[in-house]
Amino acid sequence: MKHIDFLQAILLFFATTTILIRPAHSAHSARKRTPSRRINTAKYDRSISIFNEDGQLLQVDYAIHGTTLRGQPILCMSYNNTAVLCIVDSINNKSAEGQIMVAEKVHRVDEGILLVTTGLAGDGRTLAQSTRMTCQRLRMDRGEPPTVYEVAREVASIQHELTRTAGARPIGCTATVIGLNAAGQQRNNDNNAVQLFQSEPGGVLEEYNFCAAGKQRREFEDKLDDLWGEIAFTASRTNDGDGDNNVQKIKDDSNVTILEKMVRGMVKIILDDPNYANDVSDGDNGNNALNCMMDLWMLQPDSTRRGGVKIKCARGVTRVDDVEKLFASSTGT
Repeated sequence: MKHIDFLQAILLFFATTTILIRPAHSAHSARKRTPSRRINTAKYDRSISIFNEDGQLLQVDYAIHGTTLRGQPILCMSYNNTAVLCIVDSINNKSAEGQIMVAEKVHRVDEGILLVTTGLAGDGRTLAQSTRMTCQRLRMDRGEPPTVYEVAREVASIQHELTRTAGARPIGCTATVIGLNAAGQQRNNDNNAVQLFQSEPGGVLEEYNFCAAGKQRREFEDKLDDLWGEIAFTASRTNDGDGDNNVQKIKDDSNVTILEKMVRGMVKIILDDPNYANDVSDGDNGNNALNCMMDLWMLQPDSTRRGGVKIKCARGVTRVDDVEKLFASSTGT
């Protein structure tokens, strides 16, 4: 009996010790836990040079997503030797004198070529500087200015290079290249000498007659498509038959030239958007005034100007009537 009592005492001792020590083990269990395979799984979105299981580069997708969420809208249209840019920026900064400060989005990278960026402003400046150096190198190597396509291809190459460089990140902006080729470099049988290209952060390059970038890109592209159809229909219906499609000469039934129709239509696209329009009526036109600033740029061939192209700009456009600033201004480069 004594032997049995001794064994019972030993078992009772070990049971009591186990109960008392168990909370201590639980308190330190997280520290001693062996890492699971899931914790050690590679994070596909942390490296630019690693594809995920679906074959995507997530950092590139994030960059594209960022330009469509953070970049202010840019509308571009090119028709019959004339290109118009509509650049929107919110009024959020003012200088000490009360003048509105707008982030620079238009960069002249060559004599007749503009680079327009939307997204991260710092990345846009860096891309523009690299593109300028590339244009200078091409001039020195070939003895002639680069074409618009060559510049656009170099911009896309810079963007693509950073998508396969370990330790780097994609350029967080969409780049639009627009300009006019130098004399002797125009394409044959092309009525539109002004070319328009756009490239994404991944380096995809496409040529357009019209395009948009930044916030609400798809919605604005659909509206530009409708405007393009109206302009083409007006030009074909009012053409006098001699092949002259000059946007500054042909007028519609309202005695408005195609160029004015194109510019006013692009401004109205922004005015009709509830995200940018105020409730204040724009005079007799019945349009809303903008709660943001808009810059209008126009490019046209002109052999007397630098690079063979005349560039005009009207800043601070907030109403349809302000479009007259672009046509009344005699300043250009």
